[in-house]
Amino acid sequence: MFSIPQLNVQPRIQRAFEDIALYQKGNSNTSLGARFEMWQGAIQLTQTKPLFGWGKDQYQNGMVELAEQGYANPVVKTFSHAHNEFIDRTAKHGVVGLIVLLLLYGVPLWYFNPYLKNPDLSIRALAVSGTILPVAYIDFGLSQTFLSHNSGVMMYALWLVIWAACLRNTIEASTSPAATEP
Repeated sequence: MFSIPQLNVQPRIQRAFEDIALYQKGNSNTSLGARFEMWQGAIQLTQTKPLFGWGKDQYQNGMVELAEQGYANPVVKTFSHAHNEFIDRTAKHGVVGLIVLLLLYGVPLWYFNPYLKNPDLSIRALAVSGTILPVAYIDFGLSQTFLSHNSGVMMYALWLVIWAACLRNTIEASTSPAATEP
């Protein structure tokens, strides 16, 4: 993907390295620089209320206060989330919220995992599909808070139910007596 010019992956990766270099020189007025500042601010908030966090409404007030006191870059005042699902969840809902988020990803991974090496390709394909969903959300969550939006929550829930139901139906169909008769 990196070497195919039409995909524009190479320029985006180069831009990320440029943003990081600028940030290291003190310039946070880039996409990555702003994210780094938001992450630092949210981590500071988490340290003051680690168990249950600041709550969705008080989070923004906390970030504004950090910026006004000079503990965070003013860019953090313009965003309602930390652009990282894990850091944002922990700042807003504490360690308890982080554990719930990890369960939200971990339980489906645990559910689909036993079927990933199933010899029946239909079962294996559904298990892979069910596994890819939380893995993709984990990946998205590194730079975006997809579960802060109802569309992100609905798509996650809907596709988990679809993959789990399809997997369960395929397993039941493959183990039913009618499926094993010649």
